[in-house]
Amino acid sequence: MPAKNIIKTYSPNSFYHVYNRGTDKRLVFLDHQDFLTLLSYIKLYLTPSKKLLRQIQRFKPTSKFTRISALIKAKNNNYANKIEVHAYTLMPNHYHLLIKQKGTYDMAAFIRTIFTCYAYYFNARYKRSGRLFQDNYRAKLIKADRYFSHLAKYIHLNSQGLQAKDYPNYRAWRSWEDYPYSSCQYYLSKTNQSFWLTKNLLNSYLSTTEKHKQFLSENKPAQFEMIKDSILE
Repeated sequence: MPAKNIIKTYSPNSFYHVYNRGTDKRLVFLDHQDFLTLLSYIKLYLTPSKKLLRQIQRFKPTSKFTRISALIKAKNNNYANKIEVHAYTLMPNHYHLLIKQKGTYDMAAFIRTIFTCYAYYFNARYKRSGRLFQDNYRAKLIKADRYFSHLAKYIHLNSQGLQAKDYPNYRAWRSWEDYPYSSCQYYLSKTNQSFWLTKNLLNSYLSTTEKHKQFLSENKPAQFEMIKDSILE
């Protein structure tokens, strides 16, 4: 029997909980730079094409070719009008994304693009070869709006069990509320918002920072029971 949610249901204009982990459960983020690199790829491919073109045009002929090449590639393979990222948490050996795709296969193309870029970076930096992530990412179609806020909560609370002292190469944090590699911090107004994070839908359910904090702090098993088929096992 295939692992849960590897066989995906592709549907246009739909929300998905997307997740994957390192091959053999290995760490896929070894330090702060690794996290920032993956986030930079997400930002790059969600930057509108017109903005990327302006950046390309500002480069001088003597500029580094690798940066110009990356901008051109992102401009020609752009997801700004195809993908919305509503929540995320990057963990030491896995990741969670809550995204909406516009076209039927936009999610598949976006995930392939972002994590192929990251795997190339990681393997080059650490002088390794082979797969970094498990063969197939998992994605669960979210069929009911009432599940959306609870899945975002599950994703944002994923870092609860982590202790900063165990990861000295990461940026320090005090609690899951300010874990630096999660969109939770943006919803709790602890840092400036990234333009590529779409907040309007979750904010329509939880309109203030105080409501977000209260919702995240509630310990209601029934909330997770209703989304048990959509979370990582």
